[in-house]
Amino acid sequence: MNNVRKIPSLKMDDFIMRLMKRWNTKGFFINCQDIHDTFNPRPFRAEYYAIGVCTAGFARVMINGEELLYDKNSCAVLLPSTVSEVLEVSGDYQAMSVYFEKEFLLNDTNGYLFDKYQLMNRKGIPYIKIEDQETRLVTEYLQRLRSKMEDIDHLFRDSIIRSQLVSLISELEHMYLLNDMSAPRLNPRIGREKILSDFKKLLKECFKKEHHTSFYADALNISTKYLNEILKETTGKTTKNLISEALLTEAKILLRTGRFNVSEVAVALEYDNLEVFSRFFKKHTGMSPLQYKRS
Repeated sequence: MNNVRKIPSLKMDDFIMRLMKRWNTKGFFINCQDIHDTFNPRPFRAEYYAIGVCTAGFARVMINGEELLYDKNSCAVLLPSTVSEVLEVSGDYQAMSVYFEKEFLLNDTNGYLFDKYQLMNRKGIPYIKIEDQETRLVTEYLQRLRSKMEDIDHLFRDSIIRSQLVSLISELEHMYLLNDMSAPRLNPRIGREKILSDFKKLLKECFKKEHHTSFYADALNISTKYLNEILKETTGKTTKNLISEALLTEAKILLRTGRFNVSEVAVALEYDNLEVFSRFFKKHTGMSPLQYKRS
């Protein structure tokens, strides 16, 4: 099992260390200049958040196995564990972006901040087309963030950047919900927010190995019935739905990269029986893993 090839994970330090050192930043970076410096030509799994807005040209990217055209007045949020691959970039492509780690943003803020925003909880890249005035608003935020980042002698620089970044996320959440009025609202009760937050963390760490609801309920010291109740209320999905969704998303990513055969994908997801994995995949997609890989 250790011989199964993996898509490399990429931390911020892995691709913009030089720039971060120049501006003495840790856990964040704002790029309003040559966005091409941050492109990675190979598939990678992001271990950070990124918010970007395209102001000219286009970039064609593969996100979790699905192709996305990111053009002018497109705003997107890259979430941790998302697998990305840049396919094509136009010569006139221009964009502005902010990269940050969860730990940086939560340093001065509520630990459940990320559960509050639908935008920060969707899989893949939450992607919206926005109006010219909204693009101007986002770029103004990013320019202010960049200006403050360059003020390296300011004693409270990082705290100010955190505050402005939360404001930017709130503005984007407003735009996102207007574009997706069907998005379920999360329950505001703190106790349930903590269970939801802990479940998401546990699912991210364990879904490849642990496929059963009882594992997650036991780990959280609650009943499977109560866990299902909380998840159904806050996400609209059952525990089993979310486990299956995580497995299916990972399977699609690995199949679409073209670098893994069906057996390798089954092994990577801890399926001892290839037939069981194939039945699971076909049940949820209507096609076999091999058909999906070739589609």
